[in-house]
Amino acid sequence: MKDIHEAAEVAARWWAERIVGNTRHDNGDTNLSSAFAMWMADAGQETPSRAQIETFEAAVIRGIEEFPYKPPVCLCSDYGPGGVLLDAANEARINVLNFPFKTNMFVEPNQVRVSAGYAQPYETIWEKRGGQDDA
Repeated sequence: MKDIHEAAEVAARWWAERIVGNTRHDNGDTNLSSAFAMWMADAGQETPSRAQIETFEAAVIRGIEEFPYKPPVCLCSDYGPGGVLLDAANEARINVLNFPFKTNMFVEPNQVRVSAGYAQPYETIWEKRGGQDDA
């Protein structure tokens, strides 16, 4: 899906900025045992190298472009990354605890939308401007 490349780059960069090893985990539950579990997830993170981040970004872009179904592509991290994100994390050897909880992104050729955390509204983080020609 060549027409999704620009959106894929935006998506990969956004996720790369979130997995550098300082994620505050939050699942929306305020009880003590949940707070302790979130603290443990925070403590389990590892700081990836620049090379790992670059490998991750390239793998996310490739995963979006090679996604076998019609867009939108969902990049989701519930209590850890799934699908394209998990494949990219594994390829780059990035700890899955670096990923935020309850975060969902929809990637389409003309738009990227994110719900960044438990019960957060979707926000458009990128939109292709009208009148542009991809030729």
